[in-house]
Amino acid sequence: MKLKQCTGAARLRTLTVSALVLIASLASAGSSKISKDLVGKKASDQVNVIVRYTRTPTARHHHKVLSLGGTLKQELSVIKAGAYSIPASALASLVADPEVAYVSLDRSLAGYLNNGSPAINAPYAWSLGLDGNNIAVAIIDSGIQSKAPGGNERSDLNLSGANSSRIVYSQSWVNDADGTQDAYGHGTNVAGIVGGNSSSSTGPQYIKTSKGIAPNAYTSARGNQLLSTGASQ
Repeated sequence: MKLKQCTGAARLRTLTVSALVLIASLASAGSSKISKDLVGKKASDQVNVIVRYTRTPTARHHHKVLSLGGTLKQELSVIKAGAYSIPASALASLVADPEVAYVSLDRSLAGYLNNGSPAINAPYAWSLGLDGNNIAVAIIDSGIQSKAPGGNERSDLNLSGANSSRIVYSQSWVNDADGTQDAYGHGTNVAGIVGGNSSSSTGPQYIKTSKGIAPNAYTSARGNQLLSTGASQ
């Protein structure tokens, strides 16, 4: 019984030492070739990585990763890279490859409309009263979904403080069942970028507020309303 306990303790120490060796090898030998958020991963972890090579990778490069227990998820030849899933225990060997330029975690990314308006200094224009007032905007795209999934009017495209849509005209040049109701989502997104008034992302329950470039765009003929003309495709 004591022998079994000693054996189990020895195995635990071996695993601990192996993990420390992995971390140490990544932190020292490969520190300039691996992103910090990969250092310290458990040896048993399966991680998604993007490996950038010194040259455009071929089947030979992918096979090296496969031989380390990894799988190829996507070729990224434009940036001389590949996206892989690989055991963290194999990262040190991967980083040691002279043909590998850098290994980074394949991070999840998402765009935020709240960055769009500041990027072109729209808030400064708003401070001067240039917010689309007295401007009519025509959007020729995949159409605009005038109603949200719940069936209500999309508040971002409504009159300020009202439940009346600023979409006053729609026309489709494509003969299909969707008409201008945007089965693809692109036109609705563009309409939000152009004239969204941020009403559906304003309040303490939101962490981001997204406002369009011209949140008060309207037509002079119909008052304070946005003119949005959508093509079905």
